[in-house]
Amino acid sequence: LERMSARAGQTLGEVPERTTPSDVLARLREQLSTADQARLQLEPGPDVPFWCPVRGLVQVLTNLVRNGLHASEATGANVVVSAHREEDRLRFIVEDRGTGIPRALLPRLGEPFFTTKPAGQGMGLGLFLTQTYAELCGGRLELSSEEGQGTRVTLELPLRKESSDAPR
Repeated sequence: LERMSARAGQTLGEVPERTTPSDVLARLREQLSTADQARLQLEPGPDVPFWCPVRGLVQVLTNLVRNGLHASEATGANVVVSAHREEDRLRFIVEDRGTGIPRALLPRLGEPFFTTKPAGQGMGLGLFLTQTYAELCGGRLELSSEEGQGTRVTLELPLRKESSDAPR
């Protein structure tokens, strides 16, 4: 349970720290195998400093990337992770060109223990923990998908510029 909550950014003793999108994406790359790194395209965008629980952010982005890699395994298509600043918000976007998710299942994504993966290939907690992380940080998670075309997941976080602005 401690590891699962850590994946949502609630690691014991983790406090928000100063980072940048390029640092977060570099740490994300380190979490992946060489084969997965070869299918990963990173676009860090503006290197604006912000404060957040970094280990939690890297973990939830890693989960999203692994979902995308799994979904696009048959085609071998790349997964693109980009960062964008929009006023006082920072968006991390993970896009794959995989199988997509049936429209009828989209409302259930993020429910604990709900998965679109075959039995034994996922617990159905990745999106739930990502959504929890986003909410704990004052952000949100948005998913869009088209069957046969892929999925886009947007993790939007407040652009906190000082540690006193960061969640506790």
